[in-house]
Amino acid sequence: MGFLFESQKFKKTYEKVLNLSELVLENSNQYDAEIGKLAKYFLSTLKVFNVDHDLSNYDKVIVYSTKWDRFDFINEINRVFDSYNKEKNSDNLREIILLGSALFYIYFQELTFQLGALNPTISIEVGGYIANVKIILMKLNYYEDYLVYAERDLPYQILKEVFHSNEIKNLADLTKKYESAKNLIYDWDDNLQQKKNEVERLSKKLESQKVAYDFVLLNEGFKKLYDQKKEDAKSNNRYLGALIAAIICLPLINLYTGGLFVYGKNIDLTSVLLLELPIITLLLIFIYFFKINLNERNSIRSQMIQLELRMALCQFIHSYADDSESLHKKNTEGFKKFENIIFSPIVASDDKIPSTFDGVDQIAKLIEAIKK
Repeated sequence: MGFLFESQKFKKTYEKVLNLSELVLENSNQYDAEIGKLAKYFLSTLKVFNVDHDLSNYDKVIVYSTKWDRFDFINEINRVFDSYNKEKNSDNLREIILLGSALFYIYFQELTFQLGALNPTISIEVGGYIANVKIILMKLNYYEDYLVYAERDLPYQILKEVFHSNEIKNLADLTKKYESAKNLIYDWDDNLQQKKNEVERLSKKLESQKVAYDFVLLNEGFKKLYDQKKEDAKSNNRYLGALIAAIICLPLINLYTGGLFVYGKNIDLTSVLLLELPIITLLLIFIYFFKINLNERNSIRSQMIQLELRMALCQFIHSYADDSESLHKKNTEGFKKFENIIFSPIVASDDKIPSTFDGVDQIAKLIEAIKK
């Protein structure tokens, strides 16, 4: 009857043996070393018979061994699997690994015989599998008749059928078939190369997207700082307004209280000092803090201007990482200025803000002058 590699029955049966091979490797201490090696080699067949891909091309090449009931992978493996599922003993598991390895040995022998020189993509895997599995099966004295069939009977049957076929009478057709089979393998290799190129293209695209996203994050960071400074400016304006109101109100209060003294004719030096000295002192303190807040306001405005410049530059240049080398070559000085602006610290002009002790010194000097 035979079977097809592209059929779902084969793929499901094949996957069952693969899973069992993984189980053997995970519990290698429970099985002898040779069975562990066979399980490892059987897993390597997945590089050739990838069940996620179309396997119908193998159905066109491996046609002789698959048509015999004795070498029917689906029926033979499932037959042993039935016993394994009932008894769950290691002997049945061992039999599945041995049988699966022997059958794939036959399929790979036919594949290499039919195509001659395999494509480099799969020749290493197939050749390594054939050599290693043969050594182990001969050492264990299992399925030696399968080895004989693959090495002697199978090539003879293929040559016999080809010799008696009509195709042998036309060497041109034979050459075409050979070229077709060879081109088929090279097409597989081209498809793999195309997929690889596509992955590399997508990787580069993702990298460029990452760079753009980094600049968006940098711009957002500047925006958050800008918003914070904006709130600081509003708070500072409120303080300045309160200090201006206090500075204006103090002279008015002084005039009012002075008028009361004049009206009451209670004028003497002590009264004037008691009236004026606290008000003047308080007025100087308010002026001092007004100066501090005014400088703070100028500092905040300076920082906001710097942040606005950085946000504008981030929106203008989106591919800094990719273009930095070429931009450096074209305009070294200009690009250095751009880097200095973006990555330099924000200047707060702290050196222009007076310290608290400066104001105290000024008040102390004023009191000393009044005493004299």
